[in-house]
Amino acid sequence: MKLFSRAVSAVLATVMVFSGLTITSVFAADTLSCGGWFESAYATSNDSNPKGATVAYKLASSADYTTVDSELIRAYGNTARVDIPGLKGNTDYNLKITSSDGNVIEKTVKTQAFRRDGFAHFNYTDGVGAYNDDGTLKSNAIVLYVTDENKDTVSVTSKDGTTVTGIGNILNSVGAQGASKGTYNTNNYILRKLSMDGTPIDVRFIGKVTSPEGLTEYDSVNNGGTEGDNGHMARMKDASNVTIEGIGYDATIDGWGFHFMCSSAYSQYGYGFEARNLNFQNYPEDALGMEGIQTGTQITAPVRRCWIHHNSFEAGYCASPAESDKKEGDGSCDFKRGEYYTMEYCTYRNCHKTNLVGSADSSMQFHLTMANNHYIDCMARGPLARQADVHMYNNYYEGQTDYAVNPRANAFIFAEYNVFNRVKNACQVKSGGVCKSYNNFFISCSGNQQQTEVVNKSDTVSSSSRYANFDTDSSLSYIPNGNYKLLTDSKEIMADVKAYAGAMKENPVKAEEVNASIIDSDYLPTAPVTVPYEKAYNKTTITSTGKQTVDNIVINPTKVAPDSITIKDLGLVFTLDKTADVTMEGMQATAVPILYSEGGKEYINTSGTAVLPAGTYVIQSSIFDPGKKVYKEAKVVSLKFAVHDSSKDTTTSESTTETTTTANVVSSGTYNIGTANTGANDCIEKEANVANIDYALSDIAENSGTLKNSDDSAISFTVDGKTKFIPAFTGDNLTITNVSNGTSVEVVAGGSVELEKGTYSVTSKGTSNISSLTFDVSSVTTETTTETTTQTTTTTTETTTETTTAFPIVTVDLTQEAGVNPVGTTPNGKAEVIYQEASDDYLLNDTSSNCAATWTNSFEPISSGKVVVRGYAIPMKVSGKWAFVQIKGLDENGNVVDIADLASDSQKAKNIALRTGGSKYISSSNGIVANHKYEYEFIIDLDNQTVQLTVDGTVLNGTISAKSVNAVYNVTATKDTDRNLVVSKPVVGVPYNGETTTETTTKATATSSSKKYYDEYSDVLDYGTFSGANLVDKMTVELSDFKSHSYIYDFKYDESRFSGLDKVVETYAEQVEKTGWKVTAMAEAEEAGIITLICTKDDRILSFGTNFYDKKIMVEVIKSSKNAELLNKMLEESK
Repeated sequence: MKLFSRAVSAVLATVMVFSGLTITSVFAADTLSCGGWFESAYATSNDSNPKGATVAYKLASSADYTTVDSELIRAYGNTARVDIPGLKGNTDYNLKITSSDGNVIEKTVKTQAFRRDGFAHFNYTDGVGAYNDDGTLKSNAIVLYVTDENKDTVSVTSKDGTTVTGIGNILNSVGAQGASKGTYNTNNYILRKLSMDGTPIDVRFIGKVTSPEGLTEYDSVNNGGTEGDNGHMARMKDASNVTIEGIGYDATIDGWGFHFMCSSAYSQYGYGFEARNLNFQNYPEDALGMEGIQTGTQITAPVRRCWIHHNSFEAGYCASPAESDKKEGDGSCDFKRGEYYTMEYCTYRNCHKTNLVGSADSSMQFHLTMANNHYIDCMARGPLARQADVHMYNNYYEGQTDYAVNPRANAFIFAEYNVFNRVKNACQVKSGGVCKSYNNFFISCSGNQQQTEVVNKSDTVSSSSRYANFDTDSSLSYIPNGNYKLLTDSKEIMADVKAYAGAMKENPVKAEEVNASIIDSDYLPTAPVTVPYEKAYNKTTITSTGKQTVDNIVINPTKVAPDSITIKDLGLVFTLDKTADVTMEGMQATAVPILYSEGGKEYINTSGTAVLPAGTYVIQSSIFDPGKKVYKEAKVVSLKFAVHDSSKDTTTSESTTETTTTANVVSSGTYNIGTANTGANDCIEKEANVANIDYALSDIAENSGTLKNSDDSAISFTVDGKTKFIPAFTGDNLTITNVSNGTSVEVVAGGSVELEKGTYSVTSKGTSNISSLTFDVSSVTTETTTETTTQTTTTTTETTTETTTAFPIVTVDLTQEAGVNPVGTTPNGKAEVIYQEASDDYLLNDTSSNCAATWTNSFEPISSGKVVVRGYAIPMKVSGKWAFVQIKGLDENGNVVDIADLASDSQKAKNIALRTGGSKYISSSNGIVANHKYEYEFIIDLDNQTVQLTVDGTVLNGTISAKSVNAVYNVTATKDTDRNLVVSKPVVGVPYNGETTTETTTKATATSSSKKYYDEYSDVLDYGTFSGANLVDKMTVELSDFKSHSYIYDFKYDESRFSGLDKVVETYAEQVEKTGWKVTAMAEAEEAGIITLICTKDDRILSFGTNFYDKKIMVEVIKSSKNAELLNKMLEESK
């Protein structure tokens, strides 16, 4: 039959050619592409009527064929394509394709197997979702095929006869009548009924499917939505064994997303969720989210066994977001209050808020795997993790612009063999988080790398996480036993991710077919370097810039100088055909040169010698700016290649870096710039290295040199300790950048900056003419100093002090409001307040020239005693007479007044000052510095009408005229279009016990004491003795009708008696009840990470509070004649 059909096709083609007939489509039955993918197979063939074709398959060892569902055969013009899911992995299958005209084609393919080695499958063999672990569909599973055409008509029926129509109605459980707080859909709790039936459900999407009917509504409670959300979510509550998947390479969820949820009433469900082979785009809220229920410190209804793999996520989109930070959706793939989760082989491209693990600092979620994922030009959350144990391996990050890995709030991340290429803030650790790092790869990264590096994989790291060092405990994870596939070569990691991450490709490829080199193919040398070889690089040996090949080395200098060449990316590329000893000498510019393998492994940083095996290598800049998408400049002086003597090797053939030299440091003194200078340490040329200062000037005159922002000109140097740097210049401000970490500060003419040990680059914000550079180690402030400053008629004393502990305050509630000044003005640019999640602060973004951006934190007026305001502010520009933190209130006449401000004055240096009454300045001697974080504390004494402002340890005092205080006000500028400001949310309160002095905290080991808290309260159980925690502080408040005793403990506990902190709390509550106390209420403030247990007995209240943010536990006993009134207030606040 096959031979006959081929003959007919050949004859038909010949007849057409010689008869001159024009036929647009000729079917050639044996034109076919086919192959095996992950537990599936695919095939394409030419067919004039693709929907008329049929396809069957069988195991190669079997005799019986199974006909595929007709929905799996799709038409692409005159091409038929079939994709067959549900096949066993790593297995040979025979395909039989019968075309619409009866021609038969038979092919054999071999499938691949999905990996099931993460936490979702740890100690679990029931199959996650609707499939078994061998790849086949569970026998009783229901399959729904969903297209854009049938999305609102597809239906499903449970065993009790309940039928629901429309995929939005089927999947959006929270929209059901009785669940939705507004109007409702027709869900009728169908997913819960299928769970009760024990029926898995497999939803197979075909092609692009846009938002169906029945989903949550925009900014509304209708259909189970939430005000402030962008809606369009299918929120699947109380489901189990659910798979949502795409068929083929083009299944796309466009403009909506999914939540998989668990409820307290049906906590036995909410497990077994799988999402695979889907493309997500334009989701207005989330693409995927999973969330359970937490009560106190327990996840009482966790989502569990969730497996997210082989999906592609583009950026979300909402034209008019209900909340300002959701224009690009709220999250690509988030996980909250659950356990046993695997996210692997997913691709994220241009996503904003990518992976959130935990909705707040108190939110708990455990046992997560994130592996083999590809992040491309994303912004943040890769992941942002709280209260979690996360294993991350073989992930590949490219061009992350804000931050990548970000553990917070006791999260413990074990990251191994991940690749970070051109990433800003590869690892940014906050508020108790830990990232244990083992053999990760960093290529031209900038900013924070705050991971804790370990030499041995089995090393442990200190952490307060519930599952700290889970990676070394075989009862908690698969890691110690090595039951997972781990790649250790950086190039293999990148190839694996490029080949297999994301949804299926139209024509799947294997890892060995992918180019994973960090070197562009255009820069690959045509021949290896002849060894031995040695060359100095300077304007004598290299006379021109741009790409060129010299002695089989491809070089790409951007500048040539008498002593070096300047490079950025792909600066020098060479190939070795055998092992060699390679020596590089480099110099710092705005960055330093690093020698990498083509897979991104670092061998030499700046200067040194390394043994390099045969292969291709690149020397390029150490820093890439993901925002501007440019590399910083670095300098190469020479390269030397020597034949390697293997007989002297004392270790294995694994190549190692032998040495890294340290750049020469600059000495204290003044260094002049200009051709008229004659000193030995003066610079008289545009490009030179004099006295260990590297000059790359735009121009040079008799008494100055010019730096311009437009041509990458810079001055670079290294200091070996704290140094005061004073550049003398005119023109635009200078930017001083720490080459090692990418941080920078701005200096105004006449100003100075104190530098820590490190290498720095000086560049101009525009055009600056510099006459000299002064380096002064002796003037760096290390002790308390006193200094007098005079301005107008006010003489003040400035005292620099250091406070190690802030005195306690009782905080007040704040109401936030963004606005403009003048009020009611329509901005002619931007005047907005933007919350910055990565740094947990607020940006006042102002490009308007007719008004200023404002942010007000108001509170109930305080009219007596002392008021304390704490926070920080980061002015983004140097400017005079700018009061960027203002304390507002009322005067005796009831008028709103400026009471006290953190400001810059009107002097030339624009000094930091305390401004009172809106016009009186009490100045420091420190000029304002752009991008500097000013930590401040105001103490306003309304009884004595005084104010004390402490800024970065400098104390300024003044007098005020105010009746009450009621707001903290931040403001940019009305006319300036670039005077932006970053501020923290202020902390406002009154001193505890009225005291503003700092007491030394008394530490005691409570476990060694058997004494009760108070003699009069012998029925209060000593928490320290009970749990093994350490007492860290204690406070007493006594008034005429009120007495409070508080004891504060750390999070430690006796691990030999308790399995976790939650067990300590639970047992403590049980013991308290045995002494006659009644547990009255449990209050939880999720965002603040606070849980409070309220108990009562006679005229006393016992409050037990757990604060996960500060990692403290407080036990407080209150005795009051107004006990009932106080208790009611506490209970009302707990709601």
